[in-house]
Amino acid sequence: MKMIGKHAGRNALRSKRSPGARLATTPAMLAISVLLAPATPVAAAPIESNDFSTAIGLSLANTVLNGAHGEPMRNMLAPGRKSAWVTTDADYDNNLRSRGGFGLADFGFAMGFEGGFTGRIAVGGIYSKQSIQSFAGGGDASYVGFYVAPEVTLPVAGPIFATLGGYFAPGSVSVDRGDPSFLRGKTDLDTWGAKVRFDWLDAFKVGASSFTPYASLSYTSARMDAYTETSFFTASFDAMREHATIARLGLDMVRTLSDTVRLTARGEFAYRFEDGPSPAFWYLDPIAQPPHAWVRGGVGAEFDVAGGTASLSLNATSKGSDPDVWLRSSWKVGF
Repeated sequence: MKMIGKHAGRNALRSKRSPGARLATTPAMLAISVLLAPATPVAAAPIESNDFSTAIGLSLANTVLNGAHGEPMRNMLAPGRKSAWVTTDADYDNNLRSRGGFGLADFGFAMGFEGGFTGRIAVGGIYSKQSIQSFAGGGDASYVGFYVAPEVTLPVAGPIFATLGGYFAPGSVSVDRGDPSFLRGKTDLDTWGAKVRFDWLDAFKVGASSFTPYASLSYTSARMDAYTETSFFTASFDAMREHATIARLGLDMVRTLSDTVRLTARGEFAYRFEDGPSPAFWYLDPIAQPPHAWVRGGVGAEFDVAGGTASLSLNATSKGSDPDVWLRSSWKVGF
């Protein structure tokens, strides 16, 4: 990161970061840091100056791959059959780097093929607004983007199915730092991801409830372009990249309540293999990292209505790389 005052000339503040920024220990920097630093030192809770952007991208990617599109066994089709759907996710997250909500919505189409294959593709949009903390004492970061998510499910052996999915989302982040605002900037944030998942469909039953164990592995990568925030001085940030490899083990349940109503539930354990980026600024705790492991629980219901199937599910997680809580809704029609 480079911070350049309009009147500082060649004595501007400069520093290099990998992957974050670290402020240079020059007299000018110390003077500005005294003016900008909060009255009490910030320890583990605040987030680093700009890695919140890549964290947002990864969280959104994993929400699509494992949330909005995280129930492949509920959309299996016979050869020649088709389905179309609309899905929404509304989420809230409070983590080490940012806190706030985001929402996504997509339209999708699926078709069954000979051999037990089901192909799917969805196109959607995303909006997120997060509160951040930084060397400027806080602010907001807004993300707007769209995504394409193709997916295919194929039989492996008997009731075991494999699902391969992809995700690509170009978008942009607008940063408004300080209270009141005195630094503003905008940059591109592109995210892509892939997953492989195995389901053992209806592995066992208890009364009217069917249980499907699953295991999945996903890889997501987010890249933020270099950009500059401007006001009475400028703060320039290098390009930054972050990735996440997450393994998940879970159990889905479907319980038939009537001919038109079904109860659903999910329990899941997730593990992220990488650490997140270290904080970029000297007053943030360099040891603070999101937990590598977390658990997720969800309950919901499906209703056959208006010639299709409506579904609603509420999910919550312990602290980790997934949102704290999100509500998924969908309506699907087959033909």
